[in-house]
Amino acid sequence: MKIIRNIRASEKQDGISEYGNEAHVLLNEREIDVDGTIQYEYDKVVVANFQEYHNVYEIAEFYFKENNKQELLDEILVTTISGKTFYADPISRTDLSDAISIAAETNQTSKEWKLKTGWEIVTLEEMKEARELGLMRKGEIIAS
Repeated sequence: MKIIRNIRASEKQDGISEYGNEAHVLLNEREIDVDGTIQYEYDKVVVANFQEYHNVYEIAEFYFKENNKQELLDEILVTTISGKTFYADPISRTDLSDAISIAAETNQTSKEWKLKTGWEIVTLEEMKEARELGLMRKGEIIAS
C-alpha cells in the first residue's frame, strides 16, 4: 500500500475506484478555497491486490491512520510550564534521559540544550518535565 496526499478535484469524488488489481481509496475529504473556488482535497491510499481484502476501505483507513501515527510520533514537540519548547520524538526522549542521568551523576542543575527556538540553558527539572510530556503525548498518539 502507498499513500498519496493532497489529491485535488473540482467536484466531490467517490470513495473507492478500481483500476485492474488496485483500489484507490480517498480518505479525509477537505474543502479548500483556491482563488475563490471551492475544491476538494483528499488523501489517497492505493491498495494492491485489493480482491484479497473483504473491506478495502477499512484496510486503507487503518493503513492511513497507522502511517499518520508514525509521522506524529516522529514530530513530537512539547512545551514546558516555563514556555520552552523541546523536541520529544523517540530519539530526543532518549537524549533527554541520557542527559538527565549524566546531570544527576555530575551534580549539574542546568545544561545547554537544543530547543525548537535554538540553543538555550535549561534546568534539569525542565528536561524531566519535557521527557514526561513527550511520553504522555506518545501515549495519546498511540491510543488514538
